[in-house]
Amino acid sequence: MRSRRFAIALSLVLLSAPRALAADALVPDAFGRVGEGTITPPGAPRLVVVLLFDQFRDDFLDRFREHFVAGGFRRVEREGTRFTDCNIPFAQTLTAPDHATLLTGATPSVHGIVGNGWYEVAEGRDVSADFDPRERAVGSDDQESSSPRRLRAQTVGDVLRGATRGRGKVIGISDKARAAILPAGHHANAAYWLDDRTARMQSSTYYMSRLPAWAVAANAGRRPEEARVTWTPLLPASAYAACVVGRGAPTFPHVVDKDGTIEGANAVAATPFAVTNLFAFARQAIEGEELGADGVPDLLTLSVSAPDRVGHLFGPDSPEAMDIAVRCDREVASFLAYLDRRVGRGRYLVAVTSDHGCATTESFARRFEAVSADSVGAIADTALVEWADGVLDRAMKPRRRVKQWIRAVGEGALWLDRDSLARAGVTVAAASRTLADSATTWPWLAAGFSGAELAAGLLDRPYAGAVARGYFPGRSGDVVFLARPFAYFGWGAHLRGDHGSPYRYDTHVPLVFFGAGVAHGVRREPVSTVDIAPTVAALIGIEPPAQSEGHALLEPPPTLRP
Repeated sequence: MRSRRFAIALSLVLLSAPRALAADALVPDAFGRVGEGTITPPGAPRLVVVLLFDQFRDDFLDRFREHFVAGGFRRVEREGTRFTDCNIPFAQTLTAPDHATLLTGATPSVHGIVGNGWYEVAEGRDVSADFDPRERAVGSDDQESSSPRRLRAQTVGDVLRGATRGRGKVIGISDKARAAILPAGHHANAAYWLDDRTARMQSSTYYMSRLPAWAVAANAGRRPEEARVTWTPLLPASAYAACVVGRGAPTFPHVVDKDGTIEGANAVAATPFAVTNLFAFARQAIEGEELGADGVPDLLTLSVSAPDRVGHLFGPDSPEAMDIAVRCDREVASFLAYLDRRVGRGRYLVAVTSDHGCATTESFARRFEAVSADSVGAIADTALVEWADGVLDRAMKPRRRVKQWIRAVGEGALWLDRDSLARAGVTVAAASRTLADSATTWPWLAAGFSGAELAAGLLDRPYAGAVARGYFPGRSGDVVFLARPFAYFGWGAHLRGDHGSPYRYDTHVPLVFFGAGVAHGVRREPVSTVDIAPTVAALIGIEPPAQSEGHALLEPPPTLRP
């Protein structure tokens, strides 16, 4: 056990070490390569594309099937293997944790990405999952930028870089920084994400000092004014008949405001413009970096964020959510046809999945899905803090009035204010236990867990295991709450759908493998998103990431078997 703990500690030190700690014997050339050798099998796919659609529930593949074209999602299913029961194994079904799990094969309790943001105890401040004050933006006027340094686990891309001795390239692309950075890993050649103020793609000094020429040219060719065009539905009106309009949401057509926003969100990130331009940039990256052009496998992670933004603004059952899903399908068809021409059929591998689902639209849930005890809709952080303050005031009866029991709040977690507790003569353990035990007295909450019980592995209550798999000491809250079904943590005038729970509408995501070495099939056994990384690794012919907790779902082709 001691040697195992030492090995894990050593791996974390190496992962968090500066890039200058590369082995002296491996001197990279100008392209980051360290030699001509590679230990990947010769039959490995030349290009692996992990294609993720943000906030894309598994049932979307079935619900919208009649409106999909033959060459898009239907082709992926027709020629690939679909797993119909793939679920996220932890409670924090949010963009950053799930993108971190995607190619590490680890849960947040291992990789450390517990939310899109959290209160970092060691730094004494709120941080985002990708925030890195040591880096600067490249290709943007932003000052502080992003890196994968908060990720505490190795990715498939990191293994691939080592196995190919630096010859295999790893690129991450998304509209969101965290979605581009976290799946690609620590040693990716680059990650690119959207600057929604300019509609251009940017990167970070973690990867480069300036954008490569192909990316500069790609940015120069962008036309942000196209995002201001009125968004009209792609399909006939009758196709959207079963959709549900979210609370107070406008309906088609959508005219972009004078300030370039749609329902309070920047139009370049929350309209079909974002989908079209992201796939265009991916094709430009493939050509600019010559991905898939030689016998050494390359990896491209492509995360499409527009469905998430649209789902939040209009709801997951809205005409807009369906419209953006159908447009994604068209882009997939075009992209696969491009890969056929550029890389060659049978020479590339595609994995299609999502980072999470979304709670059903509030009005629909109230009418058809919620039970009588459910409080449906959004829980504002201010409401959670107000309730927690009241509980502690009544239970603790402090010697002096406490102005601030809570230091930070976010995504259903509370961090207690140590100074206030000390002045009141109350321990962290007592306060967190009181709040956790009181959770079900508030009709919006289903359960509460203290950080101490999660750290100790006291998992005899419903959903405790899912919450514990998302708990990381020093980052997770002193108390972690679960909302009731069809309720969610978050609030805003334009928020009409959200996620972040261990309930099936949030955890059930699509998973389809297509391309090199994959036969057609439908698999119905329960699988997990931690299985994606070892499966991708097996189909490449490399070892899974060091901290991977899953197992390979598909056998590699004979040429890749030992």
